[in-house]
Amino acid sequence: MIRRIREAGKDSVRKLNDAGIQPTLCIFRVGARSEDLAYENTIKRAAARMEVNVATAEFGEDATTEEVLFAVEAASADDSIHGILVFRPMPAQIDEDAVCESVPPGMDVDGVGILPMSLLYKSKTPADIEALKDKTFLPATAEASLAILKEFGIGLAGRRTVVIGRSTVIGKPIAQLLLTEDATVTMAHSKSSGLADISKGAEILIACAGITTQDESGSVVGAIGKEYLSPGQTVIDVGMNPTDSGGLTGDVSVEDADGLVEAITPVPGGVGGVTTQLLLAHVISAAERLTA
Repeated sequence: MIRRIREAGKDSVRKLNDAGIQPTLCIFRVGARSEDLAYENTIKRAAARMEVNVATAEFGEDATTEEVLFAVEAASADDSIHGILVFRPMPAQIDEDAVCESVPPGMDVDGVGILPMSLLYKSKTPADIEALKDKTFLPATAEASLAILKEFGIGLAGRRTVVIGRSTVIGKPIAQLLLTEDATVTMAHSKSSGLADISKGAEILIACAGITTQDESGSVVGAIGKEYLSPGQTVIDVGMNPTDSGGLTGDVSVEDADGLVEAITPVPGGVGGVTTQLLLAHVISAAERLTA
Protein backbone atom coordinates (compact mmCIF):
# COMPACT_ATOMS: atom_id res chain seq x y z
CA MET A 1 0.00 0.00 0.00
CA ILE A 2 2.74 2.45 0.96
CA ARG A 3 4.71 1.57 -2.18
CA ARG A 4 1.63 2.09 -4.36
CA ILE A 5 0.97 5.56 -2.88
CA ARG A 6 4.65 6.44 -3.27
CA GLU A 7 4.90 5.34 -6.89
CA ALA A 8 1.70 7.15 -7.85
CA GLY A 9 3.07 10.24 -6.12
CA LYS A 10 6.36 10.07 -8.01
CA ASP A 11 4.52 9.83 -11.33
CA SER A 12 2.52 12.92 -10.42
CA VAL A 13 5.65 14.80 -9.35
CA ARG A 14 7.30 14.12 -12.71
CA LYS A 15 4.30 15.61 -14.52
CA LEU A 16 4.37 18.63 -12.23
CA ASN A 17 8.10 19.05 -12.82
CA ASP A 18 7.43 19.07 -16.57
CA ALA A 19 5.05 21.97 -15.90
CA GLY A 20 7.74 23.78 -13.91
CA ILE A 21 6.27 22.98 -10.48
CA GLN A 22 8.16 21.34 -7.59
CA PRO A 23 5.75 20.19 -4.84
CA THR A 24 6.91 21.65 -1.53
CA LEU A 25 5.75 21.18 2.06
CA CYS A 26 6.49 23.68 4.82
CA ILE A 27 6.50 22.30 8.38
CA PHE A 28 5.87 24.67 11.28
CA ARG A 29 7.52 23.45 14.47
CA VAL A 30 7.77 25.31 17.80
CA GLY A 31 10.46 23.90 20.08
CA ALA A 32 12.33 20.63 19.64
CA ARG A 33 10.27 17.86 21.24
CA SER A 34 11.77 14.46 20.49
CA GLU A 35 8.48 13.25 19.02
CA ASP A 36 8.30 16.21 16.66
CA LEU A 37 11.91 15.83 15.55
CA ALA A 38 11.40 12.13 14.88
CA TYR A 39 8.25 12.81 12.86
CA GLU A 40 9.95 15.59 10.91
CA ASN A 41 12.84 13.30 10.00
CA THR A 42 10.41 10.58 8.96
CA ILE A 43 8.57 13.01 6.68
CA LYS A 44 11.82 14.23 5.14
CA ARG A 45 13.03 10.70 4.40
CA ALA A 46 9.71 9.74 2.81
CA ALA A 47 9.57 13.03 0.91
CA ALA A 48 13.01 12.43 -0.60
CA ARG A 49 11.79 9.10 -1.96
CA MET A 50 8.65 10.70 -3.38
CA GLU A 51 10.68 13.67 -4.70
CA VAL A 52 8.77 16.26 -2.67
CA ASN A 53 10.64 19.20 -1.14
CA VAL A 54 10.33 19.88 2.60
CA ALA A 55 11.18 23.13 4.39
CA THR A 56 10.94 23.74 8.14
CA ALA A 57 9.93 26.97 9.85
CA GLU A 58 11.39 26.41 13.32
CA PHE A 59 10.65 28.54 16.38
CA GLY A 60 11.99 28.55 19.93
CA GLU A 61 9.90 27.40 22.87
CA ASP A 62 9.25 31.04 23.80
CA ALA A 63 7.80 32.00 20.41
CA THR A 64 4.65 34.10 20.32
CA THR A 65 1.40 33.57 18.46
CA GLU A 66 2.11 36.68 16.40
CA GLU A 67 5.49 35.36 15.25
CA VAL A 68 4.05 32.05 14.11
CA LEU A 69 1.02 33.66 12.45
CA PHE A 70 3.27 36.06 10.52
CA ALA A 71 5.35 33.14 9.23
CA VAL A 72 2.29 31.09 8.25
CA GLU A 73 0.87 34.05 6.36
CA ALA A 74 4.20 34.51 4.55
CA ALA A 75 4.31 30.84 3.58
CA SER A 76 0.70 31.00 2.40
CA ALA A 77 1.63 33.80 0.02
CA ASP A 78 4.74 32.02 -1.29
CA ASP A 79 3.99 30.46 -4.67
CA SER A 80 6.79 27.92 -4.20
CA ILE A 81 5.05 26.37 -1.15
CA HIS A 82 2.02 24.14 -1.72
CA GLY A 83 1.32 22.48 1.63
CA ILE A 84 1.55 23.62 5.25
CA LEU A 85 1.81 21.27 8.23
CA VAL A 86 1.52 22.59 11.79
CA PHE A 87 3.05 20.38 14.45
CA ARG A 88 0.82 20.09 17.51
CA PRO A 89 0.58 20.52 20.42
CA MET A 90 2.19 23.93 20.58
CA PRO A 91 3.42 25.58 23.80
CA ALA A 92 0.67 26.97 26.02
CA GLN A 93 1.41 30.63 25.25
CA ILE A 94 0.53 30.13 21.57
CA ASP A 95 -3.06 30.31 20.35
CA GLU A 96 -2.97 26.99 18.52
CA ASP A 97 -6.49 27.39 17.10
CA ALA A 98 -5.58 30.75 15.58
CA VAL A 99 -2.49 29.24 13.95
CA CYS A 100 -4.41 26.29 12.53
CA GLU A 101 -7.19 28.51 11.24
CA SER A 102 -4.67 30.75 9.47
CA VAL A 103 -3.65 27.96 7.10
CA PRO A 104 -5.50 28.32 3.76
CA PRO A 105 -7.81 25.31 3.15
CA GLY A 106 -6.09 24.46 -0.12
CA MET A 107 -2.73 24.21 1.66
CA ASP A 108 -4.02 22.58 4.86
CA VAL A 109 -2.58 19.13 4.17
CA ASP A 110 -3.51 17.76 7.61
CA GLY A 111 -7.04 19.16 7.71
CA VAL A 112 -6.64 21.19 10.92
CA GLY A 113 -8.59 24.33 10.01
CA ILE A 114 -12.25 25.31 10.32
CA LEU A 115 -13.24 24.48 6.74
CA PRO A 116 -11.88 20.91 6.58
CA MET A 117 -13.22 20.14 10.04
CA SER A 118 -16.67 21.57 9.33
CA LEU A 119 -16.93 19.75 6.01
CA LEU A 120 -15.84 16.51 7.65
CA TYR A 121 -18.40 16.68 10.45
CA LYS A 122 -21.18 17.62 8.01
CA SER A 123 -20.36 14.61 5.83
CA LYS A 124 -22.87 11.75 5.81
CA THR A 125 -21.58 9.51 3.01
CA PRO A 126 -18.32 8.58 1.26
CA ALA A 127 -19.46 10.84 -1.59
CA ASP A 128 -19.45 13.77 0.81
CA ILE A 129 -15.88 12.91 1.80
CA GLU A 130 -14.80 12.86 -1.85
CA ALA A 131 -16.41 16.27 -2.35
CA LEU A 132 -14.44 17.57 0.65
CA LYS A 133 -11.21 16.55 -1.07
CA ASP A 134 -12.00 18.92 -3.93
CA LYS A 135 -11.65 21.87 -1.54
CA THR A 136 -9.23 20.78 1.18
CA PHE A 137 -7.85 17.67 2.91
CA LEU A 138 -8.73 15.11 5.57
CA PRO A 139 -6.71 14.72 8.78
CA ALA A 140 -4.01 12.38 7.49
CA THR A 141 -3.86 9.94 10.44
CA ALA A 142 -7.63 9.39 10.43
CA GLU A 143 -7.58 8.96 6.66
CA ALA A 144 -4.73 6.45 6.96
CA SER A 145 -6.62 4.38 9.55
CA LEU A 146 -9.65 4.11 7.28
CA ALA A 147 -7.47 3.40 4.25
CA ILE A 148 -5.83 0.45 6.02
CA LEU A 149 -9.21 -1.07 6.89
CA LYS A 150 -10.34 -0.75 3.27
CA GLU A 151 -7.03 -2.05 1.91
CA PHE A 152 -7.52 -5.33 3.76
CA GLY A 153 -11.19 -5.63 2.90
CA ILE A 154 -12.48 -5.10 6.43
CA GLY A 155 -16.22 -4.53 6.13
CA LEU A 156 -17.45 -1.49 8.03
CA ALA A 157 -21.20 -1.19 7.45
CA GLY A 158 -23.01 -2.09 10.66
CA ARG A 159 -19.85 -3.31 12.39
CA ARG A 160 -19.37 -2.60 16.10
CA THR A 161 -16.45 -0.19 16.18
CA VAL A 162 -14.88 1.32 19.28
CA VAL A 163 -12.59 4.35 19.13
CA ILE A 164 -10.51 4.82 22.30
CA GLY A 165 -9.44 8.45 22.12
CA ARG A 166 -11.22 11.76 21.62
CA SER A 167 -8.61 14.12 20.19
CA THR A 168 -9.30 16.34 17.18
CA VAL A 169 -6.15 14.88 15.61
CA ILE A 170 -7.42 11.30 15.29
CA GLY A 171 -10.18 10.19 17.70
CA LYS A 172 -12.99 12.47 16.55
CA PRO A 173 -12.04 12.51 12.83
CA ILE A 174 -11.77 8.72 12.52
CA ALA A 175 -15.08 8.28 14.34
CA GLN A 176 -16.73 10.59 11.81
CA LEU A 177 -15.11 8.83 8.85
CA LEU A 178 -16.33 5.47 10.17
CA LEU A 179 -19.85 6.87 10.50
CA THR A 180 -19.84 7.89 6.83
CA GLU A 181 -19.07 4.23 6.08
CA ASP A 182 -22.14 3.16 8.15
CA ALA A 183 -20.13 1.64 10.99
CA THR A 184 -21.73 1.56 14.43
CA VAL A 185 -19.32 3.73 16.40
CA THR A 186 -18.76 3.99 20.15
CA MET A 187 -16.33 6.68 21.32
CA ALA A 188 -14.49 6.03 24.57
CA HIS A 189 -11.43 7.42 26.33
CA SER A 190 -9.13 6.89 29.28
CA LYS A 191 -11.78 8.18 31.71
CA SER A 192 -14.60 5.97 30.38
CA SER A 193 -16.26 3.76 32.98
CA GLY A 194 -16.03 0.08 32.08
CA LEU A 195 -13.55 0.76 29.31
CA ALA A 196 -12.30 -2.83 29.16
CA ASP A 197 -15.82 -4.19 28.62
CA ILE A 198 -16.57 -1.53 26.01
CA SER A 199 -13.36 -2.38 24.18
CA LYS A 200 -13.88 -6.17 24.30
CA GLY A 201 -17.26 -5.77 22.63
CA ALA A 202 -15.77 -4.22 19.51
CA GLU A 203 -15.36 -6.02 16.23
CA ILE A 204 -13.03 -3.22 15.12
CA LEU A 205 -10.95 -1.39 17.73
CA ILE A 206 -9.17 1.91 17.05
CA ALA A 207 -6.66 2.68 19.83
CA CYS A 208 -5.58 6.32 19.75
CA ALA A 209 -5.53 7.60 23.33
CA GLY A 210 -1.76 7.64 23.85
CA ILE A 211 -1.89 5.44 26.96
CA THR A 212 1.01 3.31 28.17
CA THR A 213 2.14 1.39 31.22
CA GLN A 214 5.29 -0.44 32.30
CA ASP A 215 5.94 -4.15 32.10
CA GLU A 216 7.74 -6.19 34.77
CA SER A 217 11.12 -5.04 33.49
CA GLY A 218 10.11 -1.38 33.64
CA SER A 219 9.86 -0.95 29.87
CA VAL A 220 7.12 1.26 28.41
CA VAL A 221 4.41 -0.83 26.71
CA GLY A 222 0.88 -0.25 25.48
CA ALA A 223 -1.69 -0.12 28.30
CA ILE A 224 -4.47 -1.85 26.34
CA GLY A 225 -3.93 -5.46 27.37
CA LYS A 226 -5.80 -8.75 27.08
CA GLU A 227 -8.64 -7.60 29.35
CA TYR A 228 -9.55 -5.10 26.60
CA LEU A 229 -9.26 -7.53 23.69
CA SER A 230 -11.26 -10.43 22.31
CA PRO A 231 -10.79 -13.10 19.63
CA GLY A 232 -11.50 -12.07 16.05
CA GLN A 233 -11.00 -8.34 16.55
CA THR A 234 -9.32 -6.11 14.02
CA VAL A 235 -7.15 -3.58 15.87
CA ILE A 236 -5.81 -0.32 14.44
CA ASP A 237 -3.12 0.87 16.84
CA VAL A 238 -2.48 4.57 16.28
CA GLY A 239 -0.32 5.03 19.39
CA MET A 240 3.14 6.50 18.81
CA ASN A 241 4.54 6.56 22.33
CA PRO A 242 8.30 7.08 22.94
CA THR A 243 10.14 4.41 24.91
CA ASP A 244 13.20 4.78 27.12
CA SER A 245 15.33 3.13 24.45
CA GLY A 246 14.42 5.74 21.85
CA GLY A 247 11.93 3.57 20.04
CA LEU A 248 8.15 3.67 19.80
CA THR A 249 5.34 1.59 21.24
CA GLY A 250 1.64 1.64 20.48
CA ASP A 251 -1.33 1.87 22.82
CA VAL A 252 -1.89 -1.89 22.65
CA SER A 253 0.23 -4.53 24.34
CA VAL A 254 1.68 -6.53 21.46
CA GLU A 255 2.36 -9.47 23.76
CA ASP A 256 -1.28 -9.64 24.85
CA ALA A 257 -2.68 -9.10 21.36
CA ASP A 258 -0.50 -11.75 19.71
CA GLY A 259 -2.50 -14.90 19.08
CA LEU A 260 -5.71 -13.34 20.41
CA VAL A 261 -6.95 -10.72 17.94
CA GLU A 262 -7.44 -11.44 14.25
CA ALA A 263 -5.15 -8.63 13.08
CA ILE A 264 -3.32 -5.62 14.49
CA THR A 265 -1.29 -2.86 12.86
CA PRO A 266 2.36 -2.72 13.98
CA VAL A 267 4.06 0.20 15.72
CA PRO A 268 6.17 1.51 14.15
CA GLY A 269 5.47 0.72 10.49
CA GLY A 270 1.68 0.65 10.49
CA VAL A 271 -0.60 3.67 10.60
CA GLY A 272 2.34 6.08 10.88
CA GLY A 273 3.87 4.97 7.59
CA VAL A 274 0.61 5.29 5.69
CA THR A 275 -0.08 8.66 7.31
CA THR A 276 3.23 10.06 6.07
CA GLN A 277 2.63 8.88 2.51
CA LEU A 278 -0.89 10.32 2.44
CA LEU A 279 0.36 13.62 3.85
CA LEU A 280 2.86 13.89 1.01
CA ALA A 281 0.18 12.86 -1.48
CA HIS A 282 -1.86 15.79 -0.17
CA VAL A 283 1.05 18.14 -0.91
CA ILE A 284 1.21 16.82 -4.47
CA SER A 285 -2.55 17.24 -4.88
CA ALA A 286 -2.29 20.83 -3.64
CA ALA A 287 0.40 21.49 -6.26
CA GLU A 288 -1.66 19.81 -9.00
CA ARG A 289 -4.49 22.30 -8.42
CA LEU A 290 -2.19 24.94 -9.88
CA THR A 291 -2.30 23.15 -13.23
CA ALA A 292 -6.05 22.46 -13.26
